[in-house]
Order: sequence, then structure tokens, then C-alpha cells
Amino acid sequence: MSLPRRTTTLTRLTNETKVQVSLSLDGGVLPAFEPCKHFPQTSPEEATRIVPVPEAAHSTQFTPTQQITINTGVGFLDHLLHALAKHAGWSLAVRCKGDLFS
Repeated sequence: MSLPRRTTTLTRLTNETKVQVSLSLDGGVLPAFEPCKHFPQTSPEEATRIVPVPEAAHSTQFTPTQQITINTGVGFLDHLLHALAKHAGWSLAVRCKGDLFS
């Protein structure tokens, strides 16, 4: 018996902050982000899959079993989310824009 993959994508838009998350609790390939005017596509392949973000190289890891790319704008939060996803075996992509107070 094969269980369905446990994946989701989420977009949260407020006046101050724009956040997109793609998560697979089983690891592997992530579903693509939902189209959003606040995060324009930089390549045609972004419509079908998650593409590593060059400016988030410090918190990006793509392997056959796990895809992780985190870009929140807060380095320590990027590190914490990356470590959580890595050790939990998740595939996780997060991108944020907006107010940052650090």
C-alpha cells in the first residue's frame, strides 16, 4: 500500500510582509510555489519546480532525497529553518519579502 505524498504550498500576503512556503514532509522533490506578483519568476522552470535561490546559498541544499532553500532575510532564522528541515528529513523552501526588524 502506497500512501500519498505529504506536501503543501502556502502563500501569506499582508501589507508588511510577503511569505511563500513549499514543504514536503517526506523529502524529495518540492511542489512549485504558487504564482505571485511579489515574487516574479526568474526562469520558466520555476512554474513547475523549486529552483535554488543564488542569494540564499548559505542555506541551500539540493540532493536527490532532499531540497532545502531558505531566504527569509534573517541569517540566523535561515540557519534554524535549514537545520530543522535537514534533521527532520523534510524538503523545505521559504522565501520572504517585507519588513525586517533585527
